[in-house]
Amino acid sequence: MANDVPASSTPNHGDDAPASSFPSQFWFEDGSVIVALAKERFKLHRSLLSRHSVLFQSLPSTMSGDVPTVEIPSELANAQDFTALLRHLYHDVPIDSAPLPATSSLLRVTSDKALKFPAIHAVARERFAALVGPAPGVANFVALEDPEEALGLAVEHDMPSVQKALYYSVATTAHFEPDSVHPSLPAAVTARCAALQEQLIAHFTPILFTVATAGHMACTDVFAETWMPDVIAPALADNGLCRPVETLRRIQNVPWEDKGICAECCAAKREEWDEEIRSVWDKVDGWLGISV
Repeated sequence: MANDVPASSTPNHGDDAPASSFPSQFWFEDGSVIVALAKERFKLHRSLLSRHSVLFQSLPSTMSGDVPTVEIPSELANAQDFTALLRHLYHDVPIDSAPLPATSSLLRVTSDKALKFPAIHAVARERFAALVGPAPGVANFVALEDPEEALGLAVEHDMPSVQKALYYSVATTAHFEPDSVHPSLPAAVTARCAALQEQLIAHFTPILFTVATAGHMACTDVFAETWMPDVIAPALADNGLCRPVETLRRIQNVPWEDKGICAECCAAKREEWDEEIRSVWDKVDGWLGISV
């Protein structure tokens, strides 16, 4: 992707930068352009940037000493995202091993709404989808530190393949409050998450509060005795009412055999709960009104 980086180029961490600036780690002695972004300055190789971005070629420049200075408008990028781009261009962090925060920065800064690095943007999209998309199987979610930011990016950059899982993750987090501020999400996305949360609760409430029945009366009696302490109480304590997939899997994992349920009934009920997981996951498509 960036094999045109001069082999002899090494950053000197801003030793030659003007004293009034805030030089970044990307300040190369043989750089041919100074990029100004907010309070930070980067001395870089213009040919490398221009080769990947038509927009960069068109940005106006002013002379600053022996090299021109190009100022990137703040509405196009921030220093953190631009630094992530440079780490990719200068081979510090290969995209296929970049963590989610760096990948998110790359996704933003390389898009058509930002600095327009189309080839890198395409690779960043693939990496982002690999990091936030569910694992193979039914609703095998990836735990994310900030699912709201991930959902906002997936919507902004039109990535429907990962949106369903992200909508579910946001709508079912314990701290999601529809009426509170969600800076990473457009209002329409927040409203869709709130509607999904309501649908999940409405669908799952009667399922959770209906005691399971089994093929044998003795096993049904055990379910009746244990359903409140082993199913309902843990679900209510853990926001499980709006998290049907996770709650159903927890119900499956209860050691029912140890409580007196026969092996035949245990197998049958776990199969039923598997089917309910698939059913609710399929219903999410209609509740969201999106095609994935």
